[in-house]
Amino acid sequence: MLTFLRRTSTKGLTIFFGTLAALLTVGAMAAIGASSDSSKPASKPLDEAVAGSLSGDPIAGVTARIKFTNRLIDSSAIATGSDPLIGGGSGRLWADDKGNVRLELQSDGGGGDLQAVVKGDRIWISHPSSGSVFVLNLPADRSSEHDKPRNADKWPPALKTVRRAITALSGDAELSSAVPDNVGGRPAYSVSVSPKDNGGLLSGADVSWDARNGAPLRIDIRAKGSSDPVLAIEATDVSFGPVAASVFDIAPARDAKVTDFTGRAQQLIDSKRGSTGSKARRETKPVTGIEAVQAKLGFTLAAPAEAGGLKRSEVMLVGTGDTAGALVAYGTGLGSVLVLQKPADPKPRGSGNSGNDEAALALPTVKVGAEEATELPTALGTGLTFTRDGIEYALLGSVTPATVEAVARGL
Repeated sequence: MLTFLRRTSTKGLTIFFGTLAALLTVGAMAAIGASSDSSKPASKPLDEAVAGSLSGDPIAGVTARIKFTNRLIDSSAIATGSDPLIGGGSGRLWADDKGNVRLELQSDGGGGDLQAVVKGDRIWISHPSSGSVFVLNLPADRSSEHDKPRNADKWPPALKTVRRAITALSGDAELSSAVPDNVGGRPAYSVSVSPKDNGGLLSGADVSWDARNGAPLRIDIRAKGSSDPVLAIEATDVSFGPVAASVFDIAPARDAKVTDFTGRAQQLIDSKRGSTGSKARRETKPVTGIEAVQAKLGFTLAAPAEAGGLKRSEVMLVGTGDTAGALVAYGTGLGSVLVLQKPADPKPRGSGNSGNDEAALALPTVKVGAEEATELPTALGTGLTFTRDGIEYALLGSVTPATVEAVARGL
């Protein structure tokens, strides 16, 4: 996964993860009720509001308008009419009861349609300005029944199950009560969530869901120092009924430049399980600790006990063989800075890309010692990359550019 993060361009990552996040959010809306209603639901404790909302009956399909707001990156760094996931946009959603989803999103600046389709076990995302298509065939679920938590498939969840989930979440976050609300003409509940400890630049999030069936209607994510959400997605003009199968029978342009993430996704799942499928490998533990990790690397790891005023908190091996690298964490919580180090790719930067991959972003550069680093500052965090002595460094954290730069200079 971390290799995937480093080898994929800034825009590619934004498209891939941003669209998947949008799909995961709006895809769950296939259970929203059909009629518009200006009323608000009765006041209930949070656990009862959640459990009661999730007991609604499913429907055959949904069609809706979608509004996506993105203020992560300063507007001066966004080209006019660029990626709708970077600059925000609006569009349409179709979903059926088989799990098929189609999303069209148009840039507010007129940058063309972004298409994302989930059909069966295949996801593809077509980016308008670069002519690129990102493909993911969902990896097979290799988990056994023994690995699944008890009652994992029971729906709707019992009240006690909801209470356990809320209690677990409350260990890391502050949760408000369920506030009776009305969102998009639907009786709804809204709750605010904020990190308890070091949340980095994340202030919190507001989540609203349909009181009659639990489907998400709106999600706002806030950054510290801003009263307006930096990320928001909301559904409006929702209509219901079966969706024709032909809606999902569209394909990317034949001349599109295709990037297939299928193998990398399977590697991520295997690494999470400590496995590549065999029982013996499932029992393999990750390599951690500076001495154990250094013994597996073909280069000298830069991992001082402290960098930029933050103490080193974790060291973990990433990958194997000649391409093995290391992930080093400085600080704790969401405000930590992650440093990925790996041998530099001999392939020239930008080779094999469209040439438009960074066109929408005017990324600043900063000096890290003698090296020039590329920096991506956003409202929720900062990314920074540079190469030194044949080793690539990628830093990421929900912190200010000054903090990431300080850590980079301390390596």
